[in-house]
Amino acid sequence: MGLRHPIYTLLDEVKKLKANEGIKVLVNDYDWLLVIKNTLLLMGDVKYEDHGDVDSFRELVIYRVTNPQQ
Repeated sequence: MGLRHPIYTLLDEVKKLKANEGIKVLVNDYDWLLVIKNTLLLMGDVKYEDHGDVDSFRELVIYRVTNPQQ
């Protein structure tokens, strides 16, 4: 068996968020930045703020705007 794809780890954490909760993600690869941004667009009730470069990383703050449907 192979290792689990890193995007699933991020998605698992995002799915745990309640309304108005967020997480900070630091990314140092432009391709990964695009994958994360595009994946979040598909989730609907999750938004992100791109805070730009912090040291050698790109900082995203990902947050949920509504409670997930039960």
